[in-house]
Amino acid sequence: MIREVQHKVLENINRVLHLRESSILIGDDLRIIGLDSIKTVVLIVELEESFDITFDDDELLFENFNVPDKIINLIIKKVGAK
Repeated sequence: MIREVQHKVLENINRVLHLRESSILIGDDLRIIGLDSIKTVVLIVELEESFDITFDDDELLFENFNVPDKIINLIIKKVGAK
């Protein structure tokens, strides 16, 4: 399950930031490679659709979505709670 979540998260990030596949690592700071507030909103929507989840209001903080590893952990918690 973790690998599948990781793959889907990185796929969504690559699509939103218009990056080549496999060009980012799970510890990369996405702000350095182009993540801004608008792209964060787009990424959140993409992730919610891809994983059939809804992020709670208190989870919608920029710092929760600026590193792939943080996103992966957040989604694993949400998917595991379903």
